[in-house]
Amino acid sequence: MSIRTAILGTGWGTQIQVPAFRHAGLDVNAIWGRTEDKASAAATKLGIAQYSSNWRALVAHPSIDLVSIVTPPHTHGEIAIAALAAGKHVLCEKPMALDAEQASAMLSAAGKSKDRVALIDHELRFVPIRRKLREMVRGGWPGELLHIAATIESGWRLDPGRPWDWWSQAELGGGILGALGSHVIDSLMWMTGLSIEAVSAMLRPMIPMRPDANGEEQAVSADEYATLLLRFEGGASGLIELTSCAPGEEVTRITVTGKSGKLTYNGSRLFAERPATKALPIEVRDPTRLPPGLVDSEWSRGTVHFARALKLALSTGDRAPIQDAATFADGLKVQRVLDAARESSQTSPWSTTAATPSGNSWVQV
Repeated sequence: MSIRTAILGTGWGTQIQVPAFRHAGLDVNAIWGRTEDKASAAATKLGIAQYSSNWRALVAHPSIDLVSIVTPPHTHGEIAIAALAAGKHVLCEKPMALDAEQASAMLSAAGKSKDRVALIDHELRFVPIRRKLREMVRGGWPGELLHIAATIESGWRLDPGRPWDWWSQAELGGGILGALGSHVIDSLMWMTGLSIEAVSAMLRPMIPMRPDANGEEQAVSADEYATLLLRFEGGASGLIELTSCAPGEEVTRITVTGKSGKLTYNGSRLFAERPATKALPIEVRDPTRLPPGLVDSEWSRGTVHFARALKLALSTGDRAPIQDAATFADGLKVQRVLDAARESSQTSPWSTTAATPSGNSWVQV
């Protein structure tokens, strides 16, 4: 059975999703772009039959089964709710929304369309080595969990000449906390099975001004650095550190520390370590061949695996292949953590050395 798919977005949607989806057997037959020229150019380049700069026309079109929303976060809610009302399956890019209120409205809409699939594009859940890490954590290999830490460092926004756009604007959902922090928060809760109860955070831009499309300098309001202290249910602590302005080699690292051992994932390999022993590699093979031209990364591989699961589930009606996918309910849980982190950062993330205490920075989720 063909699953006719519309991709809304000409960035990540065309660079990663179109080749990965097609490789997995989904029929990408429509594309939306912000302008008619962008939509037409993307359709021509990728051989997509339908294109439009009117997203409402695409999500309502009878030839579409699945809508993939790969637009800026401030647009997610309106599009997802409209697509579900039109009877479409929905895959929404992260972060789910601007805030928990919007995410709640999206979850409510999904609840009214129970025969439709409504998922968040946390494709990293489908990367085999991450699934092995989850299996070992859930299976108790580290013992009682003490601390979970995650770090992502990159330099893709280090250039001060990088244009000021929606990504630079907090009010539009820009910033590294939403872009990558949403993935990390989802991963940690999915991996451990534990909710995050409270957050203390500090968020800030690293490059305060950037040039807009006319060359005028504009203030950056979205975070380019984020650090979050977490308290998980059960008492385990957590730490997330994210930056998009770090020179040098990119870093992805997750460390799970328990009373019996430690697991470390470095973005490509997994290591297990017991007290007083050397870290041993855990071998996980992924024989998947990526389509030509698609960069080999865990994002690409996760997208291919996720798309295959979607294809199988939607074509057979059996949702077992996507049982581990992030639902809109999962997206709302992540959104609440994001909201709590922003509130913490805006109120009182610091305890000063002054004689008068500055207050409690912890925000309940």
